Amino acid sequence: MMKYAVLFLILIVELIFSSTVLQFFSFFGSAPEMLLITIMLYSIIFRGKEGLVLAVIIGILSDILYGPFIGVNTIAFSLVAVSIYWVSSKFSQQSILTSVLCLALTLIIYNGLVYILLLLFQGGIPWMIYLRRFNLQYLIINLIVMLIMRYFILKLSQHPDFTSDVLV
Repeated sequence: MMKYAVLFLILIVELIFSSTVLQFFSFFGSAPEMLLITIMLYSIIFRGKEGLVLAVIIGILSDILYGPFIGVNTIAFSLVAVSIYWVSSKFSQQSILTSVLCLALTLIIYNGLVYILLLLFQGGIPWMIYLRRFNLQYLIINLIVMLIMRYFILKLSQHPDFTSDVLV
């Protein structure tokens, strides 16, 4: 039970950070997708329902706090968690290459799905304007953030409380 509380607490802190600080400050015109990266890493490292359950919960909260429409982030985060879990199950969770490839897939799935959902809700913007945010700086910043977060989440996953299946 402590495992889920800690994982959820990490996402809540990131949600608050993303909806406040990262809304106003960006790095070279791009902001890292911390929540998305964490959901991706949970899906790779913990290989269970944790990634999906936490993706749904944090998706609902992020939709309420700063989403343009209720349901967009929930659907996108959930689909990312399921897709990354399925893809990463074919590869080693310890491999950095797996994480890098999953990050690319995550960003493509998330941005594509959000664009499609916004079009369905009549909140879409022209494709070329939306595509501008998906540039080299965006990829590099998310890659750097992912590598840093991956290190800490891997260390956390090796803690005895996280390797045990016993509920405390």
